[in-house]
Amino acid sequence: MIGTKLTGKQNLPTLRELRERAVLTQAELADLAGVTPATVSDLEMGKRKPRPSTIRKLGRALKVKAAEIEFDFARP
Repeated sequence: MIGTKLTGKQNLPTLRELRERAVLTQAELADLAGVTPATVSDLEMGKRKPRPSTIRKLGRALKVKAAEIEFDFARP
């Protein structure tokens, strides 16, 4: 699968892949999850590490478990 990251034994879909599968724009996902569109954009581009509460909100909005979302964030 293109754009996924290998984590342990699981090959998890990225936030962007899940959003696109749900046929949602960044703004629509942000509205459903109760976060800003900038948050969704930054997370998809790996500009910041997501908070646990944000991961849970996005998981609920995408109807997946929070542990089923791969985030590839920039590390300092």
